[in-house]
Amino acid sequence: METTSFSLIGSIWIFIGFSILLISFTIYSYFHTLPPISRNSKALLISLRSLAMIILLFILFEPAFIRTKAKILSPKLAVLIDNSISNGMKDRSQNRKEIVDNLLNGIDFKQFKQDVVFYKFANKTYKIDNFAADSINFSGQITDISQALERIRNSNKDDNIQAILIISDGAINSGRNPLYSPENFEKPIFTIGVGDTLAPKDVSVKSIISAEVGFVNTPLEIFVNIKSTGYSNPEKITFFEDDKQIDTKTINLTKEQTDYSQSFIYTPTTEGIHKLSFKIDNLPDEFSYENNYSSVYIKIIKNKKNIAIFSSAPTPDVSFINQYLSQDKEAKINLFIQKKGSEFYTQPTAKDLSDAQLFILVDFPNKQTPDNVLSLLFQELSKGKPLLFLAGADLDYKRLNKISSFLPFDVVSSSDREFNTYIQPINISDNPILRVDGVNNSEKLWENLPSIYKTETFINAKIESKVLANMKIENVKLSEPILIMRELQGNKSLALLASGIYKWKLAGYGGEISKGNTDQIDLFNVFMNNAMRWLSISSIEKQFSVKTSKKNYTTSEEIEFIANVFDNSFNPIDNAQIEVTIKGQNFVQNLQIPSLGNGNYSLKIPSLPKGDYSYFANAIVDGNQFAKDEGRFSVGSINFEYLDLTMNKNLLSALSENSGGKFYMPKNAKSVVQDIKNLSNFKDRMKLQKSEFQIWNKLWLLALSIILFAAEWSIRKRLSML
Repeated sequence: METTSFSLIGSIWIFIGFSILLISFTIYSYFHTLPPISRNSKALLISLRSLAMIILLFILFEPAFIRTKAKILSPKLAVLIDNSISNGMKDRSQNRKEIVDNLLNGIDFKQFKQDVVFYKFANKTYKIDNFAADSINFSGQITDISQALERIRNSNKDDNIQAILIISDGAINSGRNPLYSPENFEKPIFTIGVGDTLAPKDVSVKSIISAEVGFVNTPLEIFVNIKSTGYSNPEKITFFEDDKQIDTKTINLTKEQTDYSQSFIYTPTTEGIHKLSFKIDNLPDEFSYENNYSSVYIKIIKNKKNIAIFSSAPTPDVSFINQYLSQDKEAKINLFIQKKGSEFYTQPTAKDLSDAQLFILVDFPNKQTPDNVLSLLFQELSKGKPLLFLAGADLDYKRLNKISSFLPFDVVSSSDREFNTYIQPINISDNPILRVDGVNNSEKLWENLPSIYKTETFINAKIESKVLANMKIENVKLSEPILIMRELQGNKSLALLASGIYKWKLAGYGGEISKGNTDQIDLFNVFMNNAMRWLSISSIEKQFSVKTSKKNYTTSEEIEFIANVFDNSFNPIDNAQIEVTIKGQNFVQNLQIPSLGNGNYSLKIPSLPKGDYSYFANAIVDGNQFAKDEGRFSVGSINFEYLDLTMNKNLLSALSENSGGKFYMPKNAKSVVQDIKNLSNFKDRMKLQKSEFQIWNKLWLLALSIILFAAEWSIRKRLSML
């Protein structure tokens, strides 16, 4: 069915009304003429001007002819076939490739005639124009169901896809979890699960938990998670740093237990980006040896070597903090402790503060603190040097106001009266200061620490700050912040609005050790270690950084480089020239990363051969060297398809249930065709196609109006009219 209509941007009655007004105005203008002219001449001139002005009005209303054509789209089924390695492997009890082949040959897709579209997916999704069972070769090294569903949504703009059928083991290892995207449930999803829900006999390195940044000569604990099925014997785990063996440990496997965690202590001795690898010995009759190895990259930097501690008086907190920091033999600790008046035991100088790389203020300043010391502090903090602040009863908040711009809070009211309080962590998983590596649900550890002292001072966290912990008095949890962090334009600050944290070590950790609890975690050390690590990471990384989208790629994936460039005020720089050199074994490649605008740069390059790679990046701004960065990544070192060897039945069932579809095991999947055809939404859809022929932008229409005005002017001139 096809229709043609005429349209204006306004109402046709408004157009007619304006046209009548134009004609009336033209008649009125020719009512009296000098010299007087004949009635016929008047009629001709009125007609010429009226017609010319109506044509201009016509153009302003943007006239167009619209042709509308209705097209009936029959309902279609999209079949997504998992082409990854895991969907075609032999597992504990069955050959998945044979199951998929039998499904594709056994399901009567011919009932849909031409209304079935086949896709194969792994890390990307491809449409199969001429489908045959051998179109699937199970070579994909990644399983990403979310991107496959997104491809179907985008293609549905032109097709009437009303149902989706997924044939997969559901073992996703890349992309978003499809259950977390509501748009995936707009159409019914039917799923057929391939594979065994029971794991085969195997042992694997499941994951490695470590910090992304460490410090030279500072021990770092790393946790390796192992999964074992069907073994009861000792198993050796070997730890490598850049292919150099560091340590070996043994875990005792049992058939009753499947998940294990083993910790290693890593003490880096050199700066740079190091590859940390863990390998478990191959065991007889393992399902696969491809998952016996895993690795991570960690950046090692020099610790802050020159730390200045200011305190209003000698306190236990200062003593315990100094004792902790002094464990690093390469660190220089400068103590500036006030006497009873304005003097210090060691007087701070401008050079002392200039050499300091990090400042710690403990119950400082007080009422007698000299102005020149606060001025020197302000000057050095203005350079972006990090600050750790601990409050106390002697703190003078009025004098503190001189450096308040570098603190993460604003004071509402203050009093030196003290009370006992506990800390209540917030969102521990995203808390860089209170997170305890290798320990789940560590909130209770902090809440059970001895109480600390807080004055009746109330504050508001600044808008760009992040509250890490609130107060807890007795068993009452309050919303008053007690631990706050801020990072703004290269300035980092961390504030604990309390004193007495020495009790965490003395009464908390020490008390438990005295009771014989030798596995107790020293939370004072955890707090100081996390605080020093976070404060020590240079802000220059924020001004210029080049990273790969992943640290471990498969041999079939593109390598994506992402860069950001900002000036000293953190305004984006769009005209930087970013040069990157990639180096691997017998491999060197130079490239430039183009700008996307707003300080963002991005580049994708084709997949690289298997191996470890380093890259070195230079940012050049206005012909001058601006900054450098470097990184590492691996290709093909981890086979993600062997990390999960069972069918993820829960995921596939949830996809179907949440979308109004149905989950099938292969043995009862033949009914899927009839179930899909019985869907209430599986019906024809009308699609309207519109095409527009615009008249208003045609030059001949404007030319006609000009000709009419020119004719009027010529006649008026011949009649000697004014």
